[in-house]
Order: sequence, then C-alpha cells, then structure tokens
Amino acid sequence: MNIIELYESLKGSYKSYLQSFVAIKDERIKDEVSESIKNEKLWRKALIQFNPNFKQGIGVKELIAKGLPIHKDLEYFFDKPFYKHQQDAIELGCQDKEFIVTSGTGSGKSRTFMATVFNYILLHDEACKDKTIAIIVYPMNALINSQAEELSRYKAEYEERTGHPCPFTFGKYTGQENEEARGKIQQTPPNIILTNYMMLELLMTRAGKEEDLRKCFLENLHFLVFDELHTYRGMQGSDVSFLIRRIKSLATGRVLCFGTSATMVADDSMTYSQQREKVAEVASCIFGSSYSKEQVIDETLAIGLSDDEPTDGELRICINNPVPHSADIHTALKYPTAIWIEQSVALAYNRKENKYFRGKPISIEDMAKQLSIRTGEEEDKCQKHIVEVLNWCNILNQQKGVSILPFKVHQFIPQTGNVYLTIGEQDNRQITVEEKLYCDELSHGNKKVMYYPVVFSRLSGHEFYVVKINGSQIMPRSFDGYASGDGDSDINDGYIILPHRGENINDYILDVNSEEIPSDWYTTNKKGVRKLKKTYESRIPQKVYVTQSGTYTPTEPLDSMGFMEAIFVPSPLMYDPTARVVYKGKQSEYSKLSRIGGEGRSTATTVLSYEDIILMQKMGIEQNDRKVLTFVDARQDAALQAGHFNDFIRIGKIRSAIWNAIKNATEPIDNTKIARMVLDNLHLEVDDYYAKPQKLRGKRANDIKNIMERYLSTIIYDDLAGNWTVIMPNLEDCALLNIGYKYLHDEITGENNSERLYDIPELEGLDDEQKEEFITQILDYLRHKLCIYSSERTIQAVKDTSKAVRENLKAPWTLDESDTIDEANELFVIRPRRRNAYNLESGGYRSKLGIFIRDYIEKNTGRTINNEDDYTHYVIRLFEALSNYIIHENGTYQLDYGCILWQEGDKQHIRRDLVRHRILEGGKWLDKEPNHYFQQFYQSIPLKDVCLEAKDHTGQVSKEDRENREREFREGKFPILYCSPTMELGIDIKDLSVVGMRNVPPTPANYTQRAGRAGRSGQAALVYTYCRPRNSHENYYLAHPEKMVKGEVKAPRMELVNEELFRTHLHSTILSLCPITELSDGIKELVDCNDINNITLKDEVRVALQLSPERKEQVKSVFRQIMNDSFLKDRMETEHPIWFTEHWLDNILANYEYDFDKALNRWRSLYKQAQTQIEEASRVINNRIYGENSKEKREAHIKQLRGESLRDMLLGVNQGKSKEENEFYPYRYLASEGFLPGYNFTKLPQRALLQYKSDKVECLSRPKRLALREFGPQNIIYNNGGKFRISRMQILSEVIPHKFFYNPKTGVVYKDEENTIHHTDIITGESLDGVAKLIPGMCIEAQDMVAVEAEKITCHEEERSRKFYKTKTYFASDDPRAISECELKSPHGEHLANIRYIPSCRLTYILESRNDDNANGFAFDTKTGDWISNERLGRIQEEADKNPEEADRTKFVKLFTETTANAIYIQPLEALLLDRKEAVRTFLYAFKQAIEDVFQIEGSEMGAEVMGEGATPNILIYENAEGSLGVLSRLVHEPEAYRNVVKRAYEICFNKPELTQDEINELTPADYSNLLNYYNQPYHQQIDIRLIYRTLKLMQEAKVETHHAGQSLGYDEQYAALEAARDHNSSTEYEFLKYLYDHHLRLPDKAQPMFPEEYYVQPDFMYGDRIVVFCDGTPHDCPEIQKDDREKREVLEDAGFVVLAWYYATPLADFIREYSDIFTPVK
Repeated sequence: MNIIELYESLKGSYKSYLQSFVAIKDERIKDEVSESIKNEKLWRKALIQFNPNFKQGIGVKELIAKGLPIHKDLEYFFDKPFYKHQQDAIELGCQDKEFIVTSGTGSGKSRTFMATVFNYILLHDEACKDKTIAIIVYPMNALINSQAEELSRYKAEYEERTGHPCPFTFGKYTGQENEEARGKIQQTPPNIILTNYMMLELLMTRAGKEEDLRKCFLENLHFLVFDELHTYRGMQGSDVSFLIRRIKSLATGRVLCFGTSATMVADDSMTYSQQREKVAEVASCIFGSSYSKEQVIDETLAIGLSDDEPTDGELRICINNPVPHSADIHTALKYPTAIWIEQSVALAYNRKENKYFRGKPISIEDMAKQLSIRTGEEEDKCQKHIVEVLNWCNILNQQKGVSILPFKVHQFIPQTGNVYLTIGEQDNRQITVEEKLYCDELSHGNKKVMYYPVVFSRLSGHEFYVVKINGSQIMPRSFDGYASGDGDSDINDGYIILPHRGENINDYILDVNSEEIPSDWYTTNKKGVRKLKKTYESRIPQKVYVTQSGTYTPTEPLDSMGFMEAIFVPSPLMYDPTARVVYKGKQSEYSKLSRIGGEGRSTATTVLSYEDIILMQKMGIEQNDRKVLTFVDARQDAALQAGHFNDFIRIGKIRSAIWNAIKNATEPIDNTKIARMVLDNLHLEVDDYYAKPQKLRGKRANDIKNIMERYLSTIIYDDLAGNWTVIMPNLEDCALLNIGYKYLHDEITGENNSERLYDIPELEGLDDEQKEEFITQILDYLRHKLCIYSSERTIQAVKDTSKAVRENLKAPWTLDESDTIDEANELFVIRPRRRNAYNLESGGYRSKLGIFIRDYIEKNTGRTINNEDDYTHYVIRLFEALSNYIIHENGTYQLDYGCILWQEGDKQHIRRDLVRHRILEGGKWLDKEPNHYFQQFYQSIPLKDVCLEAKDHTGQVSKEDRENREREFREGKFPILYCSPTMELGIDIKDLSVVGMRNVPPTPANYTQRAGRAGRSGQAALVYTYCRPRNSHENYYLAHPEKMVKGEVKAPRMELVNEELFRTHLHSTILSLCPITELSDGIKELVDCNDINNITLKDEVRVALQLSPERKEQVKSVFRQIMNDSFLKDRMETEHPIWFTEHWLDNILANYEYDFDKALNRWRSLYKQAQTQIEEASRVINNRIYGENSKEKREAHIKQLRGESLRDMLLGVNQGKSKEENEFYPYRYLASEGFLPGYNFTKLPQRALLQYKSDKVECLSRPKRLALREFGPQNIIYNNGGKFRISRMQILSEVIPHKFFYNPKTGVVYKDEENTIHHTDIITGESLDGVAKLIPGMCIEAQDMVAVEAEKITCHEEERSRKFYKTKTYFASDDPRAISECELKSPHGEHLANIRYIPSCRLTYILESRNDDNANGFAFDTKTGDWISNERLGRIQEEADKNPEEADRTKFVKLFTETTANAIYIQPLEALLLDRKEAVRTFLYAFKQAIEDVFQIEGSEMGAEVMGEGATPNILIYENAEGSLGVLSRLVHEPEAYRNVVKRAYEICFNKPELTQDEINELTPADYSNLLNYYNQPYHQQIDIRLIYRTLKLMQEAKVETHHAGQSLGYDEQYAALEAARDHNSSTEYEFLKYLYDHHLRLPDKAQPMFPEEYYVQPDFMYGDRIVVFCDGTPHDCPEIQKDDREKREVLEDAGFVVLAWYYATPLADFIREYSDIFTPVK
C-alpha cells in the first residue's frame, strides 16, 4: 500500500467534503473560508516518524555456543535470529536473572519471556509435568486472548516441525471461564497460567479447589511476568506490588520477575542513563527485587542501510534522476538518499551513550528543506524526490519482507471551527478564521474591538453572530450545537443578525398572527386575538441596537451615533428570521445552523473511515487487508460512532440505488416501479435481509422480496420531503435527481399534442414558463410536507407494512421498535374541525405557501390578494384546476403519489424552493450549488463486493461479542472498528496500516500505544487524529503535534508506605495461610441471620478467624519477609512512618476477628432493612382486612418485591451473572470495606440495567459520582448500536426524602437536621443560626437505574445527546472530633491559613435539573420509580385530579449520592494573598500536583474542589482512589511533609528561587509544562501562576503548629486543660505530661476518661477513642493491684483498645521512643 498516496488522497477527499458545505451568503466571507480550506491554513504539517531497524542478534545455536544453558529444541520455537534486545534479555533470563524490556511497540517484547520460559520447561521436562512454573499477568483480558492465540501458534508450529507433543501446557484463568475449564486447570495445573491481577489475588486467598492450585504454583513457580508494566501505577500499582511480594514470600523457590512495556518513561530532561535508572527504580518498587539499569533492556537500533555517508554530489545526482524502483534490495540499501534519510532523520546518534536513538518526528517539508540546504537543490524538487524514495522503500518492504525505512505518517486534522467577524456593515467588517479575541486593525489604545464567532443559517446562508448579552455589552460565546430547547438554556445566550445591503430589518420580525407559528405557542381569547405564551414571547426575534465595540441596547438610543439596527434571537433557535422558518420540537442547533465546513466530530470520523476503505479498494488492496482501527476515549462514544457510520452507509446506499435506477432508465420512473428498481440496484440477495435462518426459494422468497420493496418504498417516499438530514444532502441537493410531475410541462405549453389545461383565470397574466414554475413550487410544497396520497400510507397500510417489516427483515433493513412509518399528511386551507390534527399542514393565508402565492401573483401579474377570504377562494379554485395532481377530500388536500416522476438531474442545477426561501426586497438569491462531495459519494459508493460495516469494541460489549469482533476484524471480515482504550495495549493486528483517533488522547503514552497498533509488520502506516480547536487540550497539541507524537511519558508512580495498604495485604496474607471455606460461598454462609437484630458470625467462621499464637508467628514471619526487600526497607527507613511500630503487626493480628466482623456491619444493616421491609409488606398482604385491589395491598406487593430484590442481591442469588461479579461477593465486598486489597476498583458502584426491545438485558456499572450524571433522569446511554433512555430508578427500599442544609461560606453540609441553630460549623466553629441555607426541594439517594432502548443510533448525531444538569459538591464529617489541623503562621505571627485533615470525609454530590421550575427537581413517580417526562407530567396530573389518592405519588426530587474519602480542607486567610477566585483555583492545581509528585501518586487518584461562595473560597482536596492512600494526613501531622509539598508546588510553577515583579509579569499564565493538563481543561482560562508567587513564598516561610484530632485548643491551652484534669495525687501523670510538653510531642486528648456502664476501668489518659495510657507509680508494685491492673486492661484489649502502660521504673524517654507513632512531634 502506498501510504503517502493514501494520505494525500484522503486529505483531498476530506477537503472536498469540507468545501462542499460552504454555503455562505456573504461573498467576502465565502472567499475567505474557501481560501483557508484550500490552502490548509488551519492544518499542521504531517509528521513522519521512522521505525528504525532493530539490531540483529544471534539465534538459539549461537547462544548455546556461547555456553548459555539453553536447550537445543528451543530452535523449534524460534528458528530465526533474535533482535539484539531480545538476545540480551534471554541471556539474562536463562541465567536466572531478572529483566525489564522497554523496546518500542511491535518489537517482539513477549518473545523475551516466552523464550526464557520455554527453555526452562525444555530443560526440566519431567519436573514440570502438571506443574505451574510461570504466571503471566496482563492488565486486560483482551491481551490474554491475544497471547493465548500466540501460544497456540507456537504449540502448532512445534508439533508440525517435530511430530511430537508440545512440551508446554497453558491455560487462561481470567474469571470468565466456565466451571469445566476452571476445573480442568485446578485438577491439572498447566505450565503457564495467563491471568489478570484480580484473579491472581483470588488465587492467593480463596479456599476450596483453588487451594490445591495455589499450593501447586507456590511450590513450583519460577517465573512471574507482568506485561504492559506501565499500567501498574497509583493505588492499583501499590496493591499489585504487595501481591507480588506476597507470592514471592510464600513461594518455595526463587521467583524471577520479568516486565515489559513500550512506554515506561520518556523525558528529554533526563539522560538515557537516568531514564534506565528510573525504570529500574520502578521495577524494584513493583517487584520487590533490586534491579540495576543493566537489567533494563532497551531497544538497540542499528544502521539498516549502508553505513557510508553519501556525498553532496551523490545526493544531487539522485535528486536529478528518476528513483530506480528496482526490486533489488541491494540497490535500495546503497541508495544515497535512503542512506541520508536514515542517518540524518530516522536515527540520531548519541556519542556519549555510543548508541543510536529514534529521530524526532519531522514533516516531509522540513526534511526537504534539510536536503535542499545540503545539496543546493530546490525544496520542491527535494520533497518530490523524498516521497518517491519512501514509496519505493515501502514497496520493497511489503514485497520482500525487509525493513528499509519503514515509517508512519502522523496527521492532526482540525475541525474547521469558526469564522470570526467584527460587528459592522457588510462591506467593512473584519474577517478571520484564526482563533482571535481582539481585532488589531480596529483596536486602538483602550478601545478594544472584539471578534465574534459566526455560524450560518443552513437554509439562507446568512451569518449569525454567536453572543451572550451581559448587561449593556454583547460578548462572544461558544456555539453549542447540541442545545435543543429542553429547558437548559440561558435567555441571554443567543445570536445577533445584521441585515445585508438592501434588506429591511423589519422583514426579520415575526408576525404574531402568522400561520407559521405553531398553535401551542399562543392562546386565543374569545375575540380571536392571539397572545404568545410567556415561554415563547421571550424567544421570538427582537429589534436591538449595537455598536462595533459591542455596546448593546434593546431600545432605540437617543444618540444613534455608531449604533446599527440588528436582530437578537435567543438560543436555542426556534425561528430563523433570515429564512422565515419555524422550528418545532427539540431539534439541535446544529441542524439549523452550521459552522464553516459544517462537519461535526462523528461525521468527520465517518467520512475519514469511509474514504480510507474506498481509497484502499481503489489502490487494489485485498478486502482482508482493508481495515481502519479508530480510538475514542469514552465507551459510549464508540457505540455512537459505529451506529453513525452504519446509518450513514445505509442511507448512502439507498440513495445511490435510486440514482443508479434513474440513470439507467430510458424514461422517467413513477411510483409503481421505483421501489423494485432500487432493490435491483442494491444487489441484495434475500438472505441479506431476511430475518430468519432458513433459505427461501420460489414464491416464499418473492414474498420476502415484496416486503423489502414495501420497506424501501417507505424510505423513498420519506426522502421526497427534501433534505431531512443535515449532514447528508439528498439527491436533489446534489443535482442527481429531478422530481417531475406527469405531463405538467406538456399540458401547460400544449407540446407533444397535449391539450393546454392551464389557461385559467387563476393563472391569468403568467406566461407558460411562469405557470410551470408557479405550479411546480406548489406541488413541491405539498411533497416537501409529505402531503402525498398513497395507498401505502393509510393508517391500516402503515400498520401492516410495519408489522411485516419487523417480523421478516433484519438489520440494517428493518424498523426498530422506535422507528415509525407515518401516515400521509394533509394540507388545509381552512383548518378543519377534527380531534386528530397531528398530520395537518397549513396552506392558509399566513402560511409560507400563502405568502408565496400572494407574492408571486402580485409580482408577476400585478394582482393583489388583499384578505384571507379572497385568498381562500383563490386557492380552492386553483387546487380544483390542479385536480390532475391534487386530491381533495374531507376539506384537505394531498398530492397524488402517482403523478410523481423520478428522473435524472443534470448535476449542475438545483431547483429553487421559492416557498421556503422568500427573497426580501432588494436582496438576491443565495446561489445554491450542488454538494459536489455527496454528488460523487452517491455515484460511487459500492453497492456490492465491498464490505462497509463498523462495530464498536469497549468494556460495555459482552465478552463473547468482544472476542468475536477482535477475531473478525483481524481476519478482515468487517473493515472498521471503533474502540475505547480496550485495544490500546499490545493487541497485534499485523496487517493494520491505518489508525484513527476521534480525539487527542490524554497523554503521549496513550498516543504511542494507539499509534503502535499500526505498521506492526514493518509496512508504512497512517495515523490521523481529529482535533477540536475550541477544546484547549486538543488545540494545544494541534499546535504542537510533536509533543504528542513523541512527548514526555511519566514513569508510573505508587506509594508503598501506606498503613491501609499494609493492613489489607496483611489480612490477605492471613487468608492465604488460613483460608475460610465459607468465604467463597457468599456472605450468607458467614453469618447467622435468624435474628435480624443480632446477626452474628457463625461459630465455625469465628473459629477460623481466631489465630493461634503459632499461626500469628507464622503470619508475622511471612509478612516480615514481604517487607524485606531492599526497596521497601529503604522507603520505610526514609519515610519512617509513625504508624509502623514493633507493635503494629501484633495489633492487627489481635484485631483480625474484630475487624472482619466490623467489616460486615454495612451488609447487616442492608439485610435488616430488606428483611424488615419484606416482613412489613407480608403483614399487609396477609391481612384479610385489605382487599386484593386495595391501594394498601398494591403498595405492599411493590414493597415486598423491592425488599426481595435487595435481599437477593445481598445473598448473591438470582443475579443472572457469575458470583464474582456481584458487588456482595465476599471477597469483593470485603475489598470495598477496606478489609482486603481493592486494586482501585470501584467500591459498590451504581448500575444501569439496559433493557433491549428483544428482552435482552445488559448491565453497566459506574462509580457513584460519575453515575449520578451519566445515569441521570432521562439521560441517554449509547450501547451496542442503540440508544437507551434512563426511564426508572430501581427502588429497593422505601423512598426516604432528605433535607440538606449547608454553610455557603465553607460548603459544609448537614443532612436531615430540622433546625441547625444548635450546630456549629466544623470548619469555622461559628453558629449556623442565620447562616445555614436550605437546599430547596426534596432530595433522594440515587440507586440503580433502568434504561429502556429508545431508538437506534443515526447519522444525525454528531455528539452524544446528553442532559445537562447542575452538580453541586458539599462535604461533612460524621465525627468532627476526628478532625485534626495545623495552623500556618508567618515569621511575624500573622495567621496565614488553616489546613484540616478530615478522615472519612463524607462527600455529598447533589444533582439538579437546570429547569428552575419545581426547585430544580426531576419529576419522579415514588411508587414505580419512573422518571416522568414533561409530556407525561401533564397527563399524570389530569389523572390525579380524577383520583385524589394518586395525587401525592409524583414528586419533584433532586438526586444525591455520598462517598467517603480522606480529605484536607485548606482555609486561606487574608494574609495569604489569595484574593481572587482565579488565584485560589491556580493554587488548588499547584498544591494538588505537588502532593502527587511528593507522595508518588497518580493524578487521577486525587480530587479537588473549590468550596464556599466567598470572594476567597476554600479548597477541599480528597483521595479519589478506592482505598486510603494515607498521604493527606501527613500534610497536617508531619510539618516536614508539608514543607516538601510547598517546595514542590513552587518548583512546578517557577524555575528560579526568587523572581522580581517584572519577571513575574513576563511569565505565561500557565502551560502544559506546569499546571495545564487534560483533566483541568474547563479551568484553563482561570489558571495563572503569576497570582500565587507571593502565596507560595509565604507558605515556604510559614511556621506550622499542629493540633491533633479532638484538640480544638492551642498546644499551651491543651496542656493547661490536661494538667487541671489529671489526678493531682499522681506524680507519674505529672512527669508523663510534663515530658510531652517540654519535648513538643503530641498531648493526650483527655485526662481521666470514663466508660460509664461499659467498663469499670479508668485510664489516666486517652488518645482518640481507641488508645489509652496508664501511668503506674509505686502503688502498682503491690501484687494485688498488679493482678487487678491486668484483669481490667485485658477487658479493654479484648474490646479492641490499644493499652499502653508506663511503669515509673522504665526511663520515660525509652517508653516514648517505643511508641513514637503515637507521641509524634507537633511543631
């Protein structure tokens, strides 16, 4: 495949597509736009990136000859020499040395560990039988499937070559195998297990059959391999690191760890040696082994051509002579230009490292410039020559299987975006297509003239300024093409329209009495006077006055100097005054208005995909090799894109078949033939559209063919309406089809011996040409309104056809349940009195048709039709005269379908629609040219022999479908796959040459992986990325594509010194050694549920949880081994965590049973709730007082059903999926409760149940916060080709209404507090009386949702249709006593800020409607859980009037969800100089990023919000990870940690220790080198590092004073309070307290605490609520008192307290040192 030819052709086709939409009325704008597209003004040059040659190594025989312990039969698996990097890794592996391979994508990394493992099995053949010696772990099951196929190939090749059974066995263990497959692995363990880390965790902890498998692999395991090592980062990476250490500590022998990744680290600020050291450090962290940089095996590149440097003369000879195109490889290897490209561009030699590296991506133009400078030849000639050389090399690579200068073309394609205009007269306003805010030419001094984005009416081509009214100013606004008028809009958002030369602005005003105004827009009083409803009154065009500088006034100014008359129309557009069109329903803005180019993201992606496949076909590429893989970042977007493409192709094929039918016809075609001829031209067999599997022949086949014809007939009929889809102009708009009317021309002119039928009074004064135009326009109007009589469009015929189509035809040639065939419309002149008026169209006096008729007659005959009566009489007589075409029945009119003719267009002229587009006085027609792209598309789209189908591949797709799609795409059975990052990692599709990206990926690492799917067999490849300039992230990389193609890749980061991480893995270690059989069978097997008020652990479970002293010692021994690697030991010594003391292990082991039992409390609470609900419902159901149809009994049945559903979910029964997928599967549940490792999986996610019309059901899960929006009321979910609307909430318990109060200053929220007078704010301490605000409305907690299939995805949709909600975030603490804080004070004592640590902070997210009615609530049926649409709401309210008992069931509610996370709350005070919201926002991102860098955690694992509504709001930073990261508490408790974070925040923003004010002013506000990133895009305009320089300097100098939890007093005050409360008869208490105070150590929270009615014990001091301290003086030397002490303290220990006792004879310093995790420094 000539990839450069494909690229240039694709670019040409795409530009042709863009130019075809430039329908602009203003010639100056049109010229500017056409020029910008033609000359690629907005496009960046394509980058060429070469894939250099890997240096050849030696083969198996040579490795054996070197004396390496390698079995000779390894050559049967690997008969060719290895690459040098493969050889280096295999040499290490075969000598029992660990390695990490970091070579590029497609470099054969997996061969390194496979060769090592195979060799070991060959050398130890007998010893390996039925034993697992290698576990290979992949982050995704798709990779496991791919690797299993590869192993199968190795196996087959070995057996074919040797005739013997393959020596190795392998098996997949992913959790998705059936019981038989899993049982086989358990009974006969394979040599190699392919698995994922979650299943590996379960293998390490589950009881039952897996114990034997665990025992087997722990006894025999020799290799542990992790592919795609870069994916293990953050909390997930930390968990995996500990899992690996646990396996190694329990394994009998030494376990070697190997890792592979193409994207571990890439950073130009680091030397190559430093990068390798960084990889070794990450590997040491993950694997718990000590890796050196020598064990990091990177790719070794080599000169692939001759190493003789060509002379300038040799290069000039090549440039001035034809490229040889020889099939001889040696000619290419010695060709001077090829050698120059390799040495100067493809490779970069580093003398210091004595190593070749990949060259930087470069454009062909820049390559040509370098060659031109070198040779003195012209750049154009050099460029042409380079392209020919690259094409020659690519042909050789494909034909000969060599690797000579293989390359990828990287093109970033911009969305065509906007035109920008200044406000002004048509001839003197400024025009630009560049992103600019101010016009330099018109701005002078303080007078700034702004550019405004403009969009264009799709009907008139007139430009609309996109604005927002802000007081007396109009400001530029981003065009929201997806606004649809569903209550989400701001009345100040809209459009300014300026009339063109000769136009009268009053013609743009809408007459309130116009027939075009829908009847639901107005009310009519008894006198027949119309009044617009309030909703619509504000939405009609208003005359306003504007100036060039953006001044705005709705009334005529007294001084009109500089003011221009204009029209303001609110958005969404309900009336286009430039085309006089009313928009009904909820059409998107995009369907009415267009940017230049007119394309949206989905259409652009579809067109690029289609053109790729067609261009490959034209280039002679075999169908199996014609394929495009396109990445999207969201799962639902992949489903949308696949549906969009398929619908685009379906419509295109039908229209193409219509064109082919009329092109080949000898005469015009009428309705009796058109459907049959279209079917013939589609070249479909009956099997292609028949829904059932059996093959039909004869008359039965003809029956199905007839149904297919009827189906096509409905589409052909509907297409007569005109251009019903914006992005696909129909055949008439492409001048391919001319719709005519039988005999009309002849019977007007009398030609062809016809009678002149239209010399009638109504047409008097018109010549024949005018008569034909006039009548044709009237008939076209009826046609466009689908007022067409057809026997196939009667009510019964429509029902019959719909039923036949649904029952007999299959997709894409069928109707979805949501698709309808509508009966024919009817036109009225006098509105008929009938109940069902849904299919009526107006032809009355004020209708568009009426205006046209009156205008045309007056203009061309001089006669005027002055009033409504005259008009009515005229039209009735006219329609009677047109009875050959118009059928009159029951007071309405329809066009006779039989008079319509389909005939070929001339490809040049489009018939004007004079009715729709009324020309204004003095104006002129917008010349409408045929859409040339679609003209070509309809003529050339293949109707047979070319597969044009797209599918999506995401985590939403079922496992079976996903695997089938992978296989079929690989085999070329369909050509286009749209996928989320599921296909990003390592999946090998060898013949793939084109990869697309629908958006710019988040990071260069993502881009590298995605681009790496193409060109894996050494062929040239094309990678293109679609960019939206209005998206700041995408616009940045559009301007700097090289930073994405070969940008910085950050090494994985993870924090291992984390108490929760240690604790959960210690629990897992215990389960590995002491498995609990009942854990695998569900929580119901763990507890006794007989008494729901006292659900206890079963005795046998308690016994299993009680650890003997010997078992405790065994666990401690294993865990100490887990911690024994040098990396973790160094981390522990460096960080010296205060929580880890010599007692820590003992305390966790002592509390093992207690913590396990406590983790089940939430399950107990839910189970009690479910069972109570069932019992309450049962009492009503069984009560004979209530009749079966009584309201009480009906509600009780619903209540019972909900309770049983909740109970079943808790018990893990009737869930319709594998037990491991249930949220209450014990291992998963205990992980969600923080008892077992969670691997950063979502804790108890919220689900949406997708109900297909076919009764199929699927389930989607999302984290609660994300689900709140994504699964919000009436929102749309895209999945598997369909759209699903969230229609109902699954109510598993009573709907409990909640009230929330919040403090607007801080964002603290209180739930269900009727009166907040008695409360104080947990942050400020102030009383909430008069401060707290009520969140209005009823709030209910979000539960799982049900979504019903609504309709199929069509090509109308450019982006997902989404509801826009308001989401507000608040926080609270359920235990304010647990909050600790530190105060920041300047060296002069000024109070700068407070930082509070809030453990288990409760985050509350509230979802509101944007509709201000009903307190921003959503209409909700409290009985059924239904979300009620506005349409249904009116009907329900009517029913409630008839049935008062039903009146209360509909409520307007807000949804909320709650999560808990550790958090810090930063409260900046005035002295900190954060005096603007922008400064606070900037500080938030600087501080958040610094925390991530200092504590080595991933950005996605930390969340942040600005809280409070004041001028200087506060900041909440919280842990997003599923599981405590254990880092935020250190900011408050450890002053050194705080200082490290502040220091790092400064370093991120500023590169010098001190800056002058001038230097600060010259800084860029922010960029991608400091604070900007993919995730904070909405705030890029607010982030400005210049605003926080002084703040960070103050924070660096600040003194830190810590107050621990429960200590609201200052340190000195706390000491005084404790001193007053202690036992003054005890000198030991005095000494203890005084020592802490003198050494600035943490003071106790209480002195002499009491436990009334619980324990009759009184410690001396207490920390928090679990640590007690006894100070034993001389009285405790008495044996009786010692015995009493022992008994009392054992009671506290058994209750879970940590008991510390200081005996006076022990040096106090030693005692304090022993418990340094408690007695921590506070300053």
